[in-house]
Amino acid sequence: MITCKFCDKKFEKLRVYNQHLSISHKDEWNKILDDWWTKTENGMPAREIAAEYNVNILTVYKYIKKMKKQKGLI
Repeated sequence: MITCKFCDKKFEKLRVYNQHLSISHKDEWNKILDDWWTKTENGMPAREIAAEYNVNILTVYKYIKKMKKQKGLI
């Protein structure tokens, strides 16, 4: 069971929790995404970021790939 740290709702599945964050807590979600990118630039592995924020690792990978494309790194 996963609990949202912003509103204390409980979720059975990580995917549903990720969707909840990106829709219901858009401002906080954007801050989290910026933090992920900063940590990636500083060399933190995606699996550690996913564990720290209790999100699906594929969500982290997709975001990092998207940011690398935007910045022209790949």
